[in-house]
Amino acid sequence: MKLTIRTEDLTKALAIVGKAVATRPTLPVLSHVLIQVDSEKATLLLAGTNLEQFIIQRHSMAVEESGALTVPWRLFNDLAGTFVKDELVTLTAEEGEDILHVECGKSKSDLRGIDSKEFPMLPGVLETGEPLCLFAPGDLAERLAQVVFAAATDESRPILTGVYVQSKEGVLSFVTADGFRLAWRHDNVPFLSDGSLMADGSFVMPAEAAKILCGLLAAQIKAGHESEVSLFISPTRNAVYWRLYDVDLCTQLLEGNFVNYPQIVPTSHTTRLVLDRRELERHLKTMMVFKVDIIHLEVGTRINGQGTLHISAQDAETGEVESTMTVDMEGDPVLIAFNAKFLLDSLNACGTAQVVMELSGSTRPGVVKPVDDDSYLGVIMPMHVRE
Repeated sequence: MKLTIRTEDLTKALAIVGKAVATRPTLPVLSHVLIQVDSEKATLLLAGTNLEQFIIQRHSMAVEESGALTVPWRLFNDLAGTFVKDELVTLTAEEGEDILHVECGKSKSDLRGIDSKEFPMLPGVLETGEPLCLFAPGDLAERLAQVVFAAATDESRPILTGVYVQSKEGVLSFVTADGFRLAWRHDNVPFLSDGSLMADGSFVMPAEAAKILCGLLAAQIKAGHESEVSLFISPTRNAVYWRLYDVDLCTQLLEGNFVNYPQIVPTSHTTRLVLDRRELERHLKTMMVFKVDIIHLEVGTRINGQGTLHISAQDAETGEVESTMTVDMEGDPVLIAFNAKFLLDSLNACGTAQVVMELSGSTRPGVVKPVDDDSYLGVIMPMHVRE
């Protein structure tokens, strides 16, 4: 194996695949990165995995000699980080040897690796299968960002630590729920292939994989690559593959039945508010300076369509804080309490200048959604309010 690559291309590729390298590997090779070079296809492929996720970075370039080897990712990444920008790095490995020779400027290093045959087999469906769906990078990034924050972090119900993706009757939904809140994005984006390929037309991917995908999408958008993102599913239906411009993310799926989320979403309300999202966010951030978890919202009497929203919080150690804002109001006055961070997350996910808040008393879930846009909503369970 022999090739020459720019330092910035190498460090970028190592940073990308490192997101999937196992931090506590059950096998030594899982702490390694696979370097695979093909002179006929003029490609360099780097891959990392923890067995649950694969990240494969593809780079088109002239290659002198084909070959493959794995080397410790952290060591290689730290070494590459010391190289001067804009210099060239030459990587060489003799056939039958497990040592990668690295040259950059006047620096020469030898990294002891493991035979590439020990590395887990790379997924092949990306080369042979048909995509289920295509996404514009920005659209997919928006969908994921609007829901991934509400996935559970508690492993007691593993299925809730994922993002539920469902294609049904021409509507594509992304849903997360952790028992205290729910986030739901749904659009008319049909799958290209028959939903039966995914059993009931749905799957649950780990939220951690979704967060990695968000980061990869952000990098693609920043680099100005507008090519569509393709979604594939394995023949065994236990993994999905996302193909970006020059990166593939493959992730195992979570097993089990997701919650019946439509039943969680309230179908009616007794109070409806239209308010300035940024103003409420500012008030909430002020409250959170006082290290409070719970904030109280008191909706005042409506006069000519205008109401008041009184926001307050207190902490035994830091003190008390309160503020008031004007809102457009329909319905009854109400006093309700929410987790401050949960409410702030839902407001931020809406993204619009104005949002709608629908309430049904102090003990029922509240709904937050953009004005004049039914494609997204957040549901938040209330906290107990002391009389």
